[in-house]
Amino acid sequence: MKCLRKTIRYLLAEAMKDPRSLTDQFAIWTTYWDAEDLPGGTELDFVLYDIEKAKQILEQEVKNWNDDYPDEDIDDATEDIVNSAISDSIVAVLRARVPGRYGDCLGAWEVIRSAAEGGYGPTLYDLIMSISPKGLVSDRSSVSSSAKGVWQKYATSRQDVNKEYLDDEGIQVTADEEDDCALYGGRAADGIKSAMKKLFMNWLVNNYQDEYELGKAMDNGEWPELDPDEILDDIYHHMREEDYEDYDEIHEQMVDEWNDFKYENERNLYDEFPLESLEDDYGNSMQLNLAYNTDYAEDAFGDLQSNHSNFVWTHIEKFGLDPELFDQDGDGAQWAVRDFFQPRM
Repeated sequence: MKCLRKTIRYLLAEAMKDPRSLTDQFAIWTTYWDAEDLPGGTELDFVLYDIEKAKQILEQEVKNWNDDYPDEDIDDATEDIVNSAISDSIVAVLRARVPGRYGDCLGAWEVIRSAAEGGYGPTLYDLIMSISPKGLVSDRSSVSSSAKGVWQKYATSRQDVNKEYLDDEGIQVTADEEDDCALYGGRAADGIKSAMKKLFMNWLVNNYQDEYELGKAMDNGEWPELDPDEILDDIYHHMREEDYEDYDEIHEQMVDEWNDFKYENERNLYDEFPLESLEDDYGNSMQLNLAYNTDYAEDAFGDLQSNHSNFVWTHIEKFGLDPELFDQDGDGAQWAVRDFFQPRM
């Protein structure tokens, strides 16, 4: 209930349409049906459209056909007429890619195209985030300024959306390879590295206060630039210099305990240590190096998907067209996404 109240406050503040309020008037046309066993790199298309507007256009298109071609079978025009009716009723589109090309990225789908009108963009993000098994990440190759703004709102205003750091496989801040993903920026891993450093320093002070004090007293101002493993090596060096009792055993124990603690807590890094700034020293957008997930709109997505099926089988037939000749799972949604997106790039 607390998260629901936060969501409603956000929706009101951002003039975003609550996905659960759309189910009487809107539908989703999509190439997605089941998240199980989707091969890496699979692209999924989502089209959010106004059913009532599509019905009106459909009726007019059928009338125009019958007026222009009274002696021809309208069934043959089913695909073109329905595609046109839906395409002219779209309020938002999104194309997502199943991870694999740029690493596992926590299993989150990559948003590679999105466009919307009238506040429906974040609405569609929430809907798809809710049915993706692990949520969404931004496009890993390029992100428009408007899309950066959407991700910024998720990073700063959406307490009801779970956020996790992504890790660069070439840096390996975390031990888990599931979060490996291509990152943005000249110092792309600064966010996750800073969080891991804070986790480490808290652990070190709480568990090895004496060793922390020794190392800190002898530090030459290098610790702010060192990672946890380097600090452990630095402490070991100082213990040996000071002929610290059992320094070999203590260092080995510290390393083992830190690695165990790190592995147990690295998935909760963002909850404990969120981004302090959304822009790094190079002006790169740090919100793009997070994965975002929620599931509150999963039922609404199912209803909107059913609405599309009902539109196809009820209203198309009502106007004398043949639903069997409309491939609702095929390439039509793909072209609708492309055609809606391109003028709005």
